[in-house]
Amino acid sequence: MNAGPGSLGPVNMPVPVIIDRTVAVMSDFAAGANIDGKHYFGINWDRDVATPEVADIRNVVAGDPSPDGKGTLLIKRGIEVGSYLPAGDEVLRGDESRGPGRRWP
Repeated sequence: MNAGPGSLGPVNMPVPVIIDRTVAVMSDFAAGANIDGKHYFGINWDRDVATPEVADIRNVVAGDPSPDGKGTLLIKRGIEVGSYLPAGDEVLRGDESRGPGRRWP
């Protein structure tokens, strides 16, 4: 494999492949061809790739590489301080969540 991030994929991967259970149900997907700048499209498990080991691996932890490749992830506690709702969206209070939606307030 002479490919960097963004061009790696499971087809003809010379090492064991472990995927998240959400990926195991995908079909006709695209992935890197293990060559920089090259990709396969329409990939299906079993037909194009032997069914890999499935695990629950999608949760990130502190220190994982950031998605932009420019650092590492830092986990911090946060709270929601507001929400943006475009005009016309309907919001339900908890006690109204089982009935038809209506404007609030």
